[in-house]
Amino acid sequence: MSSTRMCPKCGNDADSFIEGICKECYLADHSLIKGFKDFVIFFCGCNKFKTKDKSKWMLCKNLNDAVNKSVTKNLVPELGVTIEEIKTELVLPKHVPNAGVKVVGEIEITVNGFFSEDLEEPVFESTIIPVKVNFTICKDCSRPHSQYFEGILQLRNADPEIETFVKKAVDKNRLVFITKEKKTTNGVDYYLTSNQFAHSMGHELRNKFGGIIKENSKLFSRDSTTSKEQRRLTVLYKPHPFKLHDAVSYDKKVYTINKMGKEVLGKNVVTGKTTLLRLEKEMPERLETVQTTIAITSPRIEVIHPKTFQSTPVENKETTLKPGDEIQIVELNNRFFII
Repeated sequence: MSSTRMCPKCGNDADSFIEGICKECYLADHSLIKGFKDFVIFFCGCNKFKTKDKSKWMLCKNLNDAVNKSVTKNLVPELGVTIEEIKTELVLPKHVPNAGVKVVGEIEITVNGFFSEDLEEPVFESTIIPVKVNFTICKDCSRPHSQYFEGILQLRNADPEIETFVKKAVDKNRLVFITKEKKTTNGVDYYLTSNQFAHSMGHELRNKFGGIIKENSKLFSRDSTTSKEQRRLTVLYKPHPFKLHDAVSYDKKVYTINKMGKEVLGKNVVTGKTTLLRLEKEMPERLETVQTTIAITSPRIEVIHPKTFQSTPVENKETTLKPGDEIQIVELNNRFFII
């Protein structure tokens, strides 16, 4: 014969009581979880994580494992509660897990535990907490000898100015490192800890110095729990065989380069007209300039030939220069042009 009595809180009959009220009322008023210590997850692509900016890096299987370990470490149970098991599920918006990316999402948490000896059956409780995930580079991966890399920036036929530009950009970015520098016969390969940086640097080089970029992406890892792909990006950058303000031959005419980037613009030194130089049609050829002086300006413009020292006509029709002024000229098909 069961001994039941009325719960003083809800008025229902019950055969088990905890602290003077029925089990249902007790569970409604009590939680396994008191709260969580504030934490941010810092995650490196080599499967290391930490929850504080100055804490030690710890190994994990993947990002979900890092989340579970972080929740377990930072969960604060109620007094007298025994936690048996914690399950977590990370929910993040669409993102690219590259170094420097910060994502705000949620963690769905299910906790299995016991309140006290009076309640022998385990209790399951669910909650949702916000979380910030910072994709970054751990101390080991930031060291020069580290083998970790996400992208390769390949420079071909680039002068020292371009190499210096890349290294200065890396030095200014605290989240990007060159883990390997490989010299080639006509350039250098930089192994970088961020494929996003490799991509943006390729475009920045083209916009600043002009040139051609090619990109190739390859899968090198896949998270078994999230199915997210980790890809390595190779960016090839090759500058044009000419620079800004150089004199070039294009379509049997002489131009000075006045804009370089995704498009190349040249100014016709005879007509003064600016033209889009279509590199897929013809690659402009750089012309060497030679210093000489103006001989006469009327009835036509003539300069001192740099080899014969004879007065020689040029193709330019107008000039504000005077006889004796020093100028730069180029030669194309036995014709001379003032630059």
